[in-house]
Amino acid sequence: MRVDVSSPKYDCKARTGVDCLDSVAVRNDGEITVFVMNRNIREDLETEIVVEGAKEVIGHIQMAGYDMKTANSLALQTVTPRDAPCAAIENETLKVIIPKASWNVVRLRTDTDFVR
Repeated sequence: MRVDVSSPKYDCKARTGVDCLDSVAVRNDGEITVFVMNRNIREDLETEIVVEGAKEVIGHIQMAGYDMKTANSLALQTVTPRDAPCAAIENETLKVIIPKASWNVVRLRTDTDFVR
């Protein structure tokens, strides 16, 4: 499945021009699940997910808003995925804010295989 990503970029020690957003999508029985990661540690990113034939949002979960040094332990599970609010699809496009330093899963009901 093809995913086209266009986002702001940043430089790090290992590379230059790294996309702040990274995404991959998978199709399964009339659904497309889009995984989106925002590497930007300072800014939320307004994002459009375009899926030809998208009918509705099934759900959106994310891990966001945690101190970057917070870690889980056997006794305390602080960093966990949570349900996130998500707007409705309009003209096969979902507009969503991807929080800084976050991991997101957006599930869409659809009848095609193309994401951009």
